[in-house]
Amino acid sequence: MTQLEIGYTPNNLKYFLEKNGMTQKDAYEMLGKSRSAFQRHLHPVDNPNHCTMLHKEWVSFLALIEARRNEK
Repeated sequence: MTQLEIGYTPNNLKYFLEKNGMTQKDAYEMLGKSRSAFQRHLHPVDNPNHCTMLHKEWVSFLALIEARRNEK
């Protein structure tokens, strides 16, 4: 992916994980979610198993990434 989309999308979530060297496990533990709940955010939006990430969760995820970067 060369260009970010606006807000939460499965592609943006994958991009931020990869860009910050995070695993799915890192992310779902940071957010206090189960593995299966988090993985549903990664499914394409047209997949019946997809579950959108709430804006509040997305903002929290971005803040946690920023805090993690500042620790390094």
